[in-house]
Amino acid sequence: MPPTTGYVVGTSSNDVFDHFDYGQVWGRAGNDTLTLTAGIGYAADGIPYQIHAWGEEGDDTLNLSFRSVATPGGYRLGHHVRGDNEERDGNEITLGEDTFNFVDINNVQPGNVAVGRLEDFDASRDTIQIEGVTLNLQSLPSNVRIVEYNGTHDQYESSEPQQWLLITNSVGGRIFYALEGARVDMDPTIPGAGHGGMEEAHFIPWTSIATVDALPDVAFIDKQNFIPAGYTKVAGGLYINDGDANNGRWDQSGDPTVQENVLAVVQGGSGHDLIAAGQNNDMVQAGGGADTVWGGSGYDTLYGGTGNDSLMGGTGNDLLRGEGGLDILDGGLGDDTIFGEAGNDIATGGDGQDVIHGGAGHDTLSGNVGNDTLFGNGGNDSLAGGWGNDYLDGGLDNDVLSGWDGNDTLLGAAGNDTLFGENGNDLLNGGDGADSLLGGIGNDTLLGEIGDDTLNGEDGLDSLGGGDGADLVLGGNGNDTLHGGAGNDHLQGNVDNDTLYGDAGNDLLEGGWGDDYLDGGDDHDFLSGWDGSDTLLGGNGNDTFQGGNGHDYLNGGSGADALNGGAGRDTLYGGGGRDVFDGGSNDLAADVYRIENSWESPLGAGNRDQFLNFELGRDKIDLTEIDANWNAANDQGFSFAGIVPTAHSIWYVSLGGDLLIRGDMSGDGVEDFEFEADGLNAIGASDFLL
Repeated sequence: MPPTTGYVVGTSSNDVFDHFDYGQVWGRAGNDTLTLTAGIGYAADGIPYQIHAWGEEGDDTLNLSFRSVATPGGYRLGHHVRGDNEERDGNEITLGEDTFNFVDINNVQPGNVAVGRLEDFDASRDTIQIEGVTLNLQSLPSNVRIVEYNGTHDQYESSEPQQWLLITNSVGGRIFYALEGARVDMDPTIPGAGHGGMEEAHFIPWTSIATVDALPDVAFIDKQNFIPAGYTKVAGGLYINDGDANNGRWDQSGDPTVQENVLAVVQGGSGHDLIAAGQNNDMVQAGGGADTVWGGSGYDTLYGGTGNDSLMGGTGNDLLRGEGGLDILDGGLGDDTIFGEAGNDIATGGDGQDVIHGGAGHDTLSGNVGNDTLFGNGGNDSLAGGWGNDYLDGGLDNDVLSGWDGNDTLLGAAGNDTLFGENGNDLLNGGDGADSLLGGIGNDTLLGEIGDDTLNGEDGLDSLGGGDGADLVLGGNGNDTLHGGAGNDHLQGNVDNDTLYGDAGNDLLEGGWGDDYLDGGDDHDFLSGWDGSDTLLGGNGNDTFQGGNGHDYLNGGSGADALNGGAGRDTLYGGGGRDVFDGGSNDLAADVYRIENSWESPLGAGNRDQFLNFELGRDKIDLTEIDANWNAANDQGFSFAGIVPTAHSIWYVSLGGDLLIRGDMSGDGVEDFEFEADGLNAIGASDFLL
């Protein structure tokens, strides 16, 4: 039928306009129905057929129909439609709920593309239909895509990429409509023959060289339909997937298909490039400038080159290298390998088992989902393992490592590092430097290694080792095991029943709340049980003990030790050396002062042990481990002889407010050992365990 053309204005009623081929139509007020059939050809004035239609006020239905054209390989202008009224010079903007219905779409033949625009489409109020079936923009069918593309804009449009609707019909024709008013300047030199390769890219003409958009919502687009006028070729060639961008058009000669999965090379040049590599196993060399590269699907290799680049691997097992500059790298889905290299880079592994190297510079690395391996290398780096059992190595300088979820391994290596195990049963190793290690939730192992380190097991059954240096080791919640290692360390068990080993150095050990075990090890240590029934062992050196609350056992070991049981029924054993025993002042609990060998308290004021705050009738002096008769078989108990020196007996001598208590084992009635009890004038047999 001949085309219906002209200039038509509706009324304020509900109007119906049917089958306009080109011209201008205004629906005016009311809920109007416009059926607009786009043909192909030119009017008498040489203007290509295109319909301009305005639904204006009301909830309008615009049926966008297409006329069949047999000649393949062309392009045509379709509809330029606006659903609502808008006065640009005034204040009136009337918004209705309009329906844009694409009908007769199979009339667009294979190799043809119909181009138009829905100028004021708003997904929040308007509806798109295809052959009367409403399109769900959140769940598109396989033949429909929402893409971003920048064409030539009219004076009212910005220079930013616009959203476009791409419909592929069942016969291979394409319908390409802008959703926000942009219009494309189609290049008529584009070959009409179809191409098996599907690209994930579009060109942006306002940059210094032809570039390709890298937004993740760009979908599969047949490349022959989207070459804007004014495109210039990059020196040395710009290759996207399987095709060569050649002087404003695609050169399809010798072009492989997607099924052949040919490795493609993209060379971005020196400008600020945006490159999307597409489906295959691609190699992108972005070159100079601040580039953005998206690998798409496939096993891609992306090089940022110099400049501050953004590299996104997409799906597949990708290799990303930031090279120079401050780069942002994201592996996406798959088992990726990422190198930040020079500069302060941000790298994320995404899903999969990724390996990330920060390289030189102060880098921020995140493994995200999967069992990842992260290396900070040089610089003050920040590493986060994410979800999974991760391995983090900070490398040189002062790094911050966070394991997040999973059973992680964190190595601070050189520098003053901070390590957070967080959730899971983690291994934290500070390495060289003054490090801070926090285990978090789970049964963790923390090793400070070399340097003055701070270790905190936090929640769980943790094992902590300070290593060399003056370390602060905190057990946190749970039954923890703490080792100070070499150096003058401070160990604190905190909550629950903890085991503390000071090891070498002059250490401070505090059990905290719970029934704790404290072993000072070598050198001169200070041991404090705090609350609970604690066991305190001094080891070698001149040690100081505070039993605290509870029924404690204090063992001085070798050296001149000071033992204070504190509150509770305590047992004090000095061991070798001149020791001072103090059961606690007026604690109203029965303490035991124990000597197990005569050589532990030899004769002489500078050698014998000293007892303080011994409470007559409540505390006991335990000598049961000493054999009263060297000459008899088995162990013999002592007799109490009062103030009279007697063979195989215990007696005392008053020192004017203090007592000197002596014992004979040889049988000659002469003292073989002695100890001093201060503040007493007399003592009885009931005060001894003999």
